[in-house]
Amino acid sequence: MNKRYVRYCGALLALCAPLAFAGDSVNGEKGIGVTLNDAEIIQVLHVANAGEIKAAQTAKTKAQNAEVKAFAEHMITDHTAMDRKVSDLEKKLNLKPQDSALSRTLQTKANAAIATLKPLTGTAFDKGYITSQVSMHGDVIEAARDSLLPSVKNAELKALLQEAGPKIEQHLQHAERLQEQI
Repeated sequence: MNKRYVRYCGALLALCAPLAFAGDSVNGEKGIGVTLNDAEIIQVLHVANAGEIKAAQTAKTKAQNAEVKAFAEHMITDHTAMDRKVSDLEKKLNLKPQDSALSRTLQTKANAAIATLKPLTGTAFDKGYITSQVSMHGDVIEAARDSLLPSVKNAELKALLQEAGPKIEQHLQHAERLQEQI
């Protein structure tokens, strides 16, 4: 593939990704700021973790930059561990995950990010992946702040959300640093 074309695609992705991940103009339409039940919160957590893991698995094989590859490995490790905790709590509380507008929005965004990244290679891929990570982690922080934490009823689920918050913030900050570097 023509290097100029790849650079063009990477630049285009870097410019357009924030728009693609911005979601609907009204938060209620994308499920943010609405009240969710605990089963819907569990599903949001599963969807967020699965999207991160799938994107990171793609990055693990396609990224060229060593720091981007290391970041992807870190995302797989952390999000797999968090999803295991979510699954354990789900079983303990006997909850069956339920879809919501928020979980569907996060799923759609993750799928779109992965589809956009698949044809990219080299630096264009690295930049696109990191840009998507900034956006996706920002979306999860917004969802936790505006929907998940205000809605959660179960104390153990609330504690899990509160435990995850600083880690998600660290992921976002790490992705932002990488975004500046590459």
